[in-house]
Amino acid sequence: MSDQPRNAVLAMDEREPPYDSPEKQPQTLTRNRHIDDILYVAGRAPVEGQTQYDIMFIAAAVDEDEATQHSVTTFGYRINQPAEYLKGATGIIKDVALRAGLDIDRCYYTSVCKWLLPRTKRVRPPVKILKWGLPILMDEIKRTKPKIIVCLGKQAFDLLSDRKIGFDDAHGGWFWSTEAQAHLYLMYAPFSLVGKPELYETFRIDFMEIARKKKLLDGEQIQDIPVRYDVIRDEQSLRDWVARMEELYDDRIPGVDAEHLLFAVDSH
Repeated sequence: MSDQPRNAVLAMDEREPPYDSPEKQPQTLTRNRHIDDILYVAGRAPVEGQTQYDIMFIAAAVDEDEATQHSVTTFGYRINQPAEYLKGATGIIKDVALRAGLDIDRCYYTSVCKWLLPRTKRVRPPVKILKWGLPILMDEIKRTKPKIIVCLGKQAFDLLSDRKIGFDDAHGGWFWSTEAQAHLYLMYAPFSLVGKPELYETFRIDFMEIARKKKLLDGEQIQDIPVRYDVIRDEQSLRDWVARMEELYDDRIPGVDAEHLLFAVDSH
């Protein structure tokens, strides 16, 4: 019989801070430590000695695997082990990101709620709970100075974005955060990929866009694909457009996107 790790032991309980006592709100966190008998988990800085990162990933709340310090073997021995970030989706997430040219293991990773919430609150923590962790997060952003902040879920995005916008409208676009002084990008939460493997391509495109944005911010020249949009407002405009397409494409059919009586033509 092998003495393999049997189960993980949490470094903290599902205990919550006094949300109605703002005077007790922690303002900074540079390492894992107990504050009022609650263990707060600091963000992951993967490169030893490096304090600033171009890309920061922010989740809504700490997961159990991120709060684990050791495992218990079959015979009851404890084995120290580092916390595992995004464990439930690690293999898939890292694979998608690497295929898109982005190494997550070299990016800063943190969460808004740095204490272990009850399971029922981890996926979508209420605003009251999120705001308790905001001072620590803003101090973390100030120290890390990321150029790009990737929000893994709408909760983190809403805290940092200058405007209120729905997930479907915000996903895939870039937004500037005045408070964080960084470019924001909204993605699905990692557990979405575990439950919906069909989102693999969506994650890959997101990571490609993040890698592209980083290259642009680093000063690399990236060739843009020219796109032309025409708006058809009346019958004559439509006839003129059809005639122009026949001339340009010589009987080839261009792609047409029709929505709300508007026609958009992508020449590529």
